[in-house]
This record gives sequence, structure tokens and C-alpha cells, in this order.
Amino acid sequence: MKYLIFALCITAAVNAKAQPGALDNSFGNGGIVVGEGYTGYAYATTLQQDGKILAVGGGGYKNVGGAMVVRYNTNGSIDNTFGDEGIVVTDLNGEGEGFTV
Repeated sequence: MKYLIFALCITAAVNAKAQPGALDNSFGNGGIVVGEGYTGYAYATTLQQDGKILAVGGGGYKNVGGAMVVRYNTNGSIDNTFGDEGIVVTDLNGEGEGFTV
């Protein structure tokens, strides 16, 4: 199941197009969101129809590292209804638990 979620998120991110514009100060802190509790980087983002944002990249969370998807609510907070507290990490290296970044 987690591979299916990851594949769908990658597909959505690849098909997303960047939109120019100014920062929305009502989003996050002055238009910027900095993740807490995980390490990582985003290669792509996409906006879902319900306004939630998927960020796809690589990183680590709870001692598992690999491909990572984080979903944010419309206000910039992490969507805790998605994955494990808003985060899905897929260990593509086959190291399992304990692989860290």
C-alpha cells in the first residue's frame, strides 16, 4: 500500500506545474513552512483538489530513511490524517528499520 501511495504522489508531482506568485502570509509562518520532527528535502510539490499540498522528496523520520512524502493542510500545518502523522517514508534501499539519513 505504501508503494502505491508513493507512486501516486510521484506521478502527481511530476505532472504538477509551477505557478508564479507572491508568498501567502496566511500560510505557515509568513508564507513559509519549515518541517519539524523529520529531516529531508522536497524535489517536487503538488496541490490537491482539496487545497492540501504534497511535498515529495527524500529524508528520514522515526529512524527510517528513503523516499518521503509529507502532506500539508491549506494553512501550512502537517495533515496528521495522512500516513504516520502526515508523513510517509518508503525505504527504497531495503535496509528496513534502523536505516537513518
